[in-house]
Amino acid sequence: MHLGIEGCKNLETIKGNHNQIRYISSRIKDCHNLCTLRLNNNDLSGGEFLPVEFFNSIMISQNLQYLYLSNNNIRELPQQIGKLKNLKVLDLRNNKLRQIQQRI
Repeated sequence: MHLGIEGCKNLETIKGNHNQIRYISSRIKDCHNLCTLRLNNNDLSGGEFLPVEFFNSIMISQNLQYLYLSNNNIRELPQQIGKLKNLKVLDLRNNKLRQIQQRI
């Protein structure tokens, strides 16, 4: 399953919890007002790591403050997550992370 958000440019919050989402459309970059992205309890990692494309897509939203990614079997975070300058909450509970790089 993928999260399609075409035509939703004014969204401030996306709640996609518990939906077996594996892919997020790169069109998420069109949501310039996005402040909260809740994607807990899905399969975004494909069992290993979050794709760099995911973070490249959400980088456009400079308003993103809350990113919830718990319970996704994430093992590694790309360095791009460090570019989310307005991020206040990053929820990574119950994933398979072993370390977070200092650069993040």
